[in-house]
Amino acid sequence: MAIRIERLYLSDDNRVSITAYLHEPDVSHNDQTKRRAAVVVFPGGGYRSLSDSEAEPIALKYLAEGFHAFVLRYSVGEHAAYPAPLLDASRALAVIRHYAGMDYG
Repeated sequence: MAIRIERLYLSDDNRVSITAYLHEPDVSHNDQTKRRAAVVVFPGGGYRSLSDSEAEPIALKYLAEGFHAFVLRYSVGEHAAYPAPLLDASRALAVIRHYAGMDYG
């Protein structure tokens, strides 16, 4: 299973990011057009911090089950005032939807 990991920053100061864990198409099995379901992981932390143990390990478990997985590192601490984390989530979902129909490779 070939995978690709990419990070995209969603804020000017690089506080907010989304990390994509993507399955690469398997050209030997004509997998180029196979669409996969995706899941977005929002690590816990009570808006004070983000739990690393609830980020990449969870994404990798979904990846192993055949999903594309995304980890959103949203606004926390002094930057977590409402509605900042919700706007981060909305922006992340818009980015995922934007790229969902595109070819990659």
